[in-house]
Amino acid sequence: MTSSTKTNNLATEINSSRTRLVLACLVLIIATGALLRIAYLSSDSIWLDEAYSIQVAHENISGIIDEASRDVHPPLYYFLLHYWINFFGDSEESARLLSALFGIICIPLAYKLAALLFDRPTGILSALFMAFSHFNIDFSQETRMYSLLVMLTLASLYFFLKLFEARSNWMMMGYVLTSILLMHTHVYGLFVIAAENIFFLTLYFSSREIFKRVFKRWILAQSILFLLFVPWLTVLTRQVLRVRKGFWIPRPTWNEFRLTWITIAGSYKLTWLLVPLAAIPVILLLKRVSRASAHFINNGENQSNASLPFTNRQKILFLLIWLAGVILLPFVVSHFVTPIFLLKYTIPASPAFLILAARGVMSLRSLPVRTLLVVAFLIFALTDMRDYYRAIKKDVWRDSVAFFNQKAQRGDLVLFIEPAAHMPFDYYARRTDITEKPFPDYNNQLGRYDELRSDNVAELLKPVIEGHNRVWIVLSHQNELSYLVPMQMSEWYVVAEHRIDPGVEIYLFEKK
Repeated sequence: MTSSTKTNNLATEINSSRTRLVLACLVLIIATGALLRIAYLSSDSIWLDEAYSIQVAHENISGIIDEASRDVHPPLYYFLLHYWINFFGDSEESARLLSALFGIICIPLAYKLAALLFDRPTGILSALFMAFSHFNIDFSQETRMYSLLVMLTLASLYFFLKLFEARSNWMMMGYVLTSILLMHTHVYGLFVIAAENIFFLTLYFSSREIFKRVFKRWILAQSILFLLFVPWLTVLTRQVLRVRKGFWIPRPTWNEFRLTWITIAGSYKLTWLLVPLAAIPVILLLKRVSRASAHFINNGENQSNASLPFTNRQKILFLLIWLAGVILLPFVVSHFVTPIFLLKYTIPASPAFLILAARGVMSLRSLPVRTLLVVAFLIFALTDMRDYYRAIKKDVWRDSVAFFNQKAQRGDLVLFIEPAAHMPFDYYARRTDITEKPFPDYNNQLGRYDELRSDNVAELLKPVIEGHNRVWIVLSHQNELSYLVPMQMSEWYVVAEHRIDPGVEIYLFEKK
């Protein structure tokens, strides 16, 4: 056996050992992330938004489309939940498990995307950060579309990058499929697609050869996406016009913009750790690091993935545009067009931040320092998780309605000050022997009370309760006007029962 053959065999053996080690680490990280997302899945009550998801999912397909067209979110998640609960039921645990599965899939996708951009160690660290991400765990335990939104964002961006790697019809099909599903999951999916287009346009100035090589395929992909989205685009246009007339989302403040980074990091402690780490690659980008000074970043195991035709600076720019597209762009739109910015809507930007932080760790030359930073992250994250699982995170409808079911009698009137509160109430009550009504002054289009005042509450209330000897008042999502109703009721009726739970307050009034 020649010396070159021995060298090749040794290199193959080393690569095989490293691959097995990476795979073992990734399996351990995915298993840990899965446990964190499934743990205590039914500990909190179903709250209003989750009850809405379940209610919509119980409709047939045409009913789901009709309901989604009156809301602000596209219907894909409701379609999936519809078939899911048909098979597995709509219990708290079953309904939330679908989101947990999407959240678990995000972990290996974060690894694949980060490894494609940079290298396997960055991919492993990104997967670790994603597995312990408070933001992502929280919404992996909620019957809403946010973990699906993150999963499809990662998948779309992965296939987006693969378009530059090789001419493959499979990659094109993967990109179109994941992107159109993303656009039909949440309106912020459009900002992800916008970020992809912005990055592609930057290549015209930084890598014109790559831009020209991919241009025709890119135009074809975007044209297909546009044609596939046209049916929902007409609905979206109506929704935007309706939102501009008045909507419940307030105009965001700069403090909310600051809180976005704390939310994405997971806590104040993790913000102080992860934000500086995420800033390291950005600082190197701004300094226009030369190849010589950047050598320590890309040596040995940390060699950037050579299959992508991008420089390290272009890869960091890709992550920054991803962040800006999902956070800064909606923030600007909210100030100059109509308010659409919510902290939870920015969740598809969280993997970009975590990958930047992982890259920041791998940019450090000292292995002990890197190890210390990862250990510090795990300590902070586990402390946050302990507090997270101990806390009451959602309105306690389960206990409140259990109390109601014990005390309610046939023919009782239940009056909801927040009309949509009937959805979580009905999820637990499941009664047909009572009468339910919303408070008559609620403007459902604008999500507010238009006329309720202390001098007219009696006039509005009296026709609603007439003929009922027992009236339940359900308070949730309370404001300064909420207590006008029970105060007025106490002048006509006696308070027979009163229960306060986090997020929910119930009165029973009996006629004097």
